[in-house]
Amino acid sequence: MLVTISGIFRNNETYIKWMINTLYKIEMKHHNEIKFEYCFYQNDSIDKTGVLLTEFMKHRKGKITNEQNNRTQIKPIIGRGNAKSRSTERTQLLAQYRNKCLNQMKPLSSKWTLLIDSDIYFDETIIEQFLNHIDKQHTSNIVMYTANSIDNSDCYFDTWGYRDINDKYLSRAYLINKYGDAKIHSDIKEERQRWTNGHPICVNSAFGGCVFIKSDVLNKCKWSAPIGCEHWEFCKNVRQYGVIVVCPLIVCINRETRPICISTVKMTKKQTIKFTSKRKKYEFSKAR
Repeated sequence: MLVTISGIFRNNETYIKWMINTLYKIEMKHHNEIKFEYCFYQNDSIDKTGVLLTEFMKHRKGKITNEQNNRTQIKPIIGRGNAKSRSTERTQLLAQYRNKCLNQMKPLSSKWTLLIDSDIYFDETIIEQFLNHIDKQHTSNIVMYTANSIDNSDCYFDTWGYRDINDKYLSRAYLINKYGDAKIHSDIKEERQRWTNGHPICVNSAFGGCVFIKSDVLNKCKWSAPIGCEHWEFCKNVRQYGVIVVCPLIVCINRETRPICISTVKMTKKQTIKFTSKRKKYEFSKAR
């Protein structure tokens, strides 16, 4: 099986060192059954981001684009849960860069594509976790799986891109006031129970910085941001071909909200324990 791994980057030297080491481990783990190709895009970096990615790609299948658009950092940084704090220019440029990244390789011939954002730390078993979910679902109508990316409060991080099955956005403040936490952005009783039991839930939109999507579906879809988050329109396109789900047991960590204690070659013991304990917690709940 062929899997594409894709991401866009800018001034992410420290993260890239960690990511490359993790990708090495993923390649070794699956060398007997999966072949990998890579599709990367980076722009306007003033650190070694482009150099590191180019070096990584020297002996690998895929493409990388390095661009200098002479753009400064776009402010404000995306704010959590408040659409008014979102920069329209920023989301439109992100949509443009995401499309540029994948257009250099479309049409993809792989079976699945792993889309990763440069603010997300994922486990080296990430591919295995997604494939296990796929095997357990016994359905072909799910075309896109997204991870449960958490912040420093163990709450779901990527709230702006999240719309439940009723296309409803719920603020973090609302969820905390009603339920005591914001680990799941849904007000639907059945979905909250499924999440607690460790089962994927259907959504209209989600990204979470770590996505496993059917490549033949990705070939037909693109990002745009006429209003709001660029993932809203992307997920709307994806839903023409099947269902999008968020997987509570596939836990990733958002690096922006955690103390800067990530090694350039591996996760700290504290964060490794966080991954493990999070999965065990849901497995325990499911067993009950």
